[in-house]
Amino acid sequence: MRLSPDPSISPEAMAEGQRALVRDAAFASLTGALSGGVILVAFALGPMQIGLLAAIPLMMQAVQLPGIALVERLRQRRKIAVVVITLARLVILALALLPFVADLPNRLGWLIAAQFVICALGSLGACAVNSWLHQLIPRTGLGDFFAKRLFWGTAFACAGTLAAGLLVDHPAFRGSLAAYGWAFAAAGSAGLISSYYLARAPEPLMVPSNTEPRCGFACGRRFAIATFAVCWSSLAHGPSRRTWPRRS
Repeated sequence: MRLSPDPSISPEAMAEGQRALVRDAAFASLTGALSGGVILVAFALGPMQIGLLAAIPLMMQAVQLPGIALVERLRQRRKIAVVVITLARLVILALALLPFVADLPNRLGWLIAAQFVICALGSLGACAVNSWLHQLIPRTGLGDFFAKRLFWGTAFACAGTLAAGLLVDHPAFRGSLAAYGWAFAAAGSAGLISSYYLARAPEPLMVPSNTEPRCGFACGRRFAIATFAVCWSSLAHGPSRRTWPRRS
């Protein structure tokens, strides 16, 4: 499968690529539902571990800073995104072996270490994907395209979260951690399907960075402050919201 940029993109290839990206978002959301949220909260031991697992995705957003340099240097966003995101999904697939680790502290240590790797690779891939889609999708079709991605991503995430909760709480798995292994295996498999569809989307040649419009320092500063406020709010209330039902 070709991962280097396409010199030209036909209307048919564009339409097929947009359909592939919608499917990618659906299976990526399913991956997140089956490997995060209810699964991580139930698998972790206590508030400290849950809080750390909730904070890791936001902390790893800093990986996008070296990701910008990598994208500018290689100028092959599809290749970067597909490779690093697929590696993250393989780590998720490997988490299916965690329930068979006998020592609980080691099991939680491997889970937290894996989350650092998964989130770091995901942030690096997101840096490449954001630039790629920004150039690929025509401005006139942005609303329709992202509405479809959001709809199917939300639908698959809701179904995955419900399925994960029912699986963990199923009487056949009570007193056993095998349900978590099945959930991680399903998440990794869905992630590999997502990577397949992501690789099918076309990538235009990157335009020189000095020809793209910029919003200026003031605009960037306001955006950075707003992003910091949102991240701080999520970090402040996210872990307590996750641990409170377990303690009540």
